[in-house]
Amino acid sequence: MSGPRLGAAFGQARRALGGRFLRDGVWIMGAYGVTIISGLVSVRLFTELAMPSVFGGANLLLGVLTLGTQTLLAPITQTQLRYHSAHRDEGNADAYTWRIAKYAGSAAVLMIIVLAIVLLAWPAARAGAHIWVIPDLAAWTIASTYRSVLINRIQADRRQKYYSLWLGSEALSTMACTAVVLYFSPTIEGYIGGQALGVTLTALAYGRIPKRPPAAARQDLSVAGVQAQIRAYGLPFAPFALMGWLSNQSDRYVLAAYLSTAAVGQYAAAFGISSRLPQVAGGLLNDLFRPALFEAENRGDFARGKRLLMAWLVGLTATITVLIFALFLFGDHLADLLLAKAYRPGAKEIMCWIATGYGFTVLAQVIENQIFAMGSSRTLLWTKLSGGVANVALAIAIVPAYGVLGAARANVVGQLFQLLATVWAARLLQAKRTVAASATTDAN
Repeated sequence: MSGPRLGAAFGQARRALGGRFLRDGVWIMGAYGVTIISGLVSVRLFTELAMPSVFGGANLLLGVLTLGTQTLLAPITQTQLRYHSAHRDEGNADAYTWRIAKYAGSAAVLMIIVLAIVLLAWPAARAGAHIWVIPDLAAWTIASTYRSVLINRIQADRRQKYYSLWLGSEALSTMACTAVVLYFSPTIEGYIGGQALGVTLTALAYGRIPKRPPAAARQDLSVAGVQAQIRAYGLPFAPFALMGWLSNQSDRYVLAAYLSTAAVGQYAAAFGISSRLPQVAGGLLNDLFRPALFEAENRGDFARGKRLLMAWLVGLTATITVLIFALFLFGDHLADLLLAKAYRPGAKEIMCWIATGYGFTVLAQVIENQIFAMGSSRTLLWTKLSGGVANVALAIAIVPAYGVLGAARANVVGQLFQLLATVWAARLLQAKRTVAASATTDAN
């Protein structure tokens, strides 16, 4: 494309999306560039420092932690992300953040108590770790909770420069801390402890929970209103977490049941490379488009919301296609570069399957955000269930025969089921909105 045409295209995009939108995109792209590089380097470092059984056991425990935090915290933090801008416009930003932090902290404490009881009563659930893994898991939970509340506020305020610096710093900090701890303690406890330390250091450097607001400010914020928002909008995220876990994590536990934690380690290492590529692309565009989409919906600017959604889908589809093709061509070289020798057998094929599955996942997440913006989050209960059930059922059926590769194939089928169900649900909701708008116009 010639210089004048390129300039004209950039000017057209700038007018359609807004100058601030494009500046935000530059910062987010930089942050995700740092994130993806450090993430890929991390895989090589961690697989060199930890045996497959250690890597697999740590990922099994972190998978359970992810399920717990998403089930208990996501209803709170997702509500915060959706409604913070509205409370900010009313002058209640600090009071709202403080209230959200209080709810999230209570949920984190509950999760730690339940987790400690389970791991003390059922040693096999530690996946080969010592009892001292419990404090590491607790530290990870507290750090992740603190981090989620604060970074959500920054994202909802569209302070993308600060948000990007936080993301980049966190990726580097987590990589460095985990590598150092694994060097001295190549154990499951060392892996999880290093992860918790990296998140903690970055959260303390970048974020602060607002002080408890004065009574007058707290009175201006309707506690009943906040709780109603959590129940109406956020509560469905609890079953979403379970269903998302079934879609993205359950195959690892099937592998552990039929094979070993070492097989989980081999799968998780290849998974960490291939899922990261579409995940980072999806996360970058999600951080760029989602706040603007929600803002447009809050203001009733549905035409702008539609333009944003189409640009989001087209950009993400093109990026994922290129990533999968690159893995097909250069997957063996990438495995040699990023995985220790014990993790390389069959890695290319596993990575191609997983990247395809995660491509379906991040595309489904775009459509999910459209559904969230329309205020119909409960609709996603059955769409996510379809993907989760398909993944678990197929993994149980084929992992005994095909091993690690069977888990990767099951993941692809589950994600495709979920994407198709999500697209269908969004079309139905959009049709209902169109009919309702036409009825209102006719009535007026």
